[in-house]
Formats: sequence, C-alpha cells, structure tokens
Amino acid sequence: MSASKPGKSKTKKQPPLQIALSEQPAPPIAGYADRCAVLDQGSACDLVFYQAAEGEPDVVVRLSVAIDACVAHLWGSSGEFYAVAREDLEKTEFGITPVDVDVPVGNMPRAVSCNLFGVYRAGSIEAVLDCYYLSPRDLHFARVGGKPPQVEPVVRVQLPLPVLIGLLAHIEAQAEILRGRLGKFAPPI
Repeated sequence: MSASKPGKSKTKKQPPLQIALSEQPAPPIAGYADRCAVLDQGSACDLVFYQAAEGEPDVVVRLSVAIDACVAHLWGSSGEFYAVAREDLEKTEFGITPVDVDVPVGNMPRAVSCNLFGVYRAGSIEAVLDCYYLSPRDLHFARVGGKPPQVEPVVRVQLPLPVLIGLLAHIEAQAEILRGRLGKFAPPI
C-alpha cells in the first residue's frame, strides 16, 4: 500500500466531460417571464425571471448559478446561439432587453441551483432557457470512475428572445470580472 503526498493527486488529468443535453429529459416548465434581473451574490449570480406588472412583479423562478457556471456554461456554451440571435434581433424593432440589477419585490422565492444550460429558439422571438444541475459528487465519480453523470433537469423558463439575449449580453460584459474572482479556478471560455 502506497501513500500519496499531501496535495498530490494520483488522478490523471481527464479530458472535459461531454454531456449532450439533447439526450436529457426536458426540465419542467416554470412559466413565462418577460423580464430578468441578475443579482450579484459574490460567488454566485441569482437570475430572477419575472413578469413585469403594475405594482409588485410576479417572480416566475429564481436561479442560483455559481459564477464559474455563469461564465463557462451559460455564456461559454451559448456563444454561437448568442451571435446569431443578436444579429437577427438587430434587424428588428424589438432590440435587446437589458437585465435589471434589482427586483422590486419583498418576498423572493427560494433559489434553485443550476449549472448546465440549453438555450433554444424556434426561429422567432420566442425562446426557452433549459436549466440542469450536475452535482460535484456526480462529476467527481464520472471523472474518476467513468460512471455516467446524473444530470438533473431543474426548470425551463419561457421568455422573449430579447430578454434571453439581454441576459447573455450582461454575462458577456461581466465575464472577465467574474473570472477574475475565481483566480486559478477560472474556467476556460
């Protein structure tokens, strides 16, 4: 029996884990949101999707996303979608809906965690954001044991394309700041 030195791992560097979200079950629908707010929580961003209304907005869902997942998975995996959709929107009268940095609601719902995302549209201004969760435990066993990871479908948010592109534009603008917080843990984009 051999002992390893502290801080040294016997695990060889594994190639990035590939997960096909198209092979995962669709998440349950949370509902329709026509606005999004991004609340910076330091090590995570809360994405609050809501319906603007007179008086207090109706919050559809509040997602807690670790900043590395914001940068690598939400922004990093949607680059081509973002570029094409943004160009398409610039040719319309809709434009891009900027995110809010505050939500005027008193009682926020409990946040649900997610760290994998699918962004889709049907060729119009209707879009969906599919959110999934891969636990660190399942990721560990997938990498060291070759066990297929269990990806949990969390929620599907229906929203206008200008709102989704506004969210991606916000993360793009903040990507280097968010990556800077992570230091050596910053994921490649």
